[in-house]
Amino acid sequence: MRRWARLVIGTALSLLFLLLALRGVSLSQVWTALVRANPLLVVAALLSSILTNVAKAVRWKVILSPQDSSVSVGRLFAIVMIGQTMNAFAPLRVGDVARAYMIEGVGVGTALYTVVVEKALESAMLLICLGAVALAMPLPTWLKQSGIVLSLGLVALLVVLILAGRGSRHFLAGADWLERTWPALGRLAISRRTTSAAEVMRSLSHGHLLLSVLVWSAIV
Repeated sequence: MRRWARLVIGTALSLLFLLLALRGVSLSQVWTALVRANPLLVVAALLSSILTNVAKAVRWKVILSPQDSSVSVGRLFAIVMIGQTMNAFAPLRVGDVARAYMIEGVGVGTALYTVVVEKALESAMLLICLGAVALAMPLPTWLKQSGIVLSLGLVALLVVLILAGRGSRHFLAGADWLERTWPALGRLAISRRTTSAAEVMRSLSHGHLLLSVLVWSAIV
């Protein structure tokens, strides 16, 4: 029953955001533009988009495999597509958060953490590409500054991920201390979510899993 409910909700959300995307758009003008466009380029663009999202689903499958290997790539692909559609029309990238609530068999906290890992990897790949471009041609000042800020943020995030992955006693003890000091934070289940984060990172510390995730991230 829960699967049917998730399917109905996912379909309804897809239709809702499709209607939002078409709001104020002249369908006749869209059709005219499609007719004039090079069909090979249109097909190539669609295939590129689909294959990229398939790669994201496979990467997510690899990250989730130590926690739950029963989730199919097809199901993850559908969730990724719904999340990206929501990101296009809703603020603060709520589609990425919604992905954690749509997946089955994995706790919300664990699913959210896998999304954080994904974004960290994508940021790292973006910085690598940016660095490669900077070697070939001069970049605008604003782009260099953005790269520096992103690099600092990524370094901070990676430090947190590494500490969680190693199961640092100080890191986990800090989460317990926060809950004891401010009981109101207990509702956020910081300690439990920190433990989930440590489990995800420990699983990714295995060489073959980490290599697979990095390869799929490079493809994405």
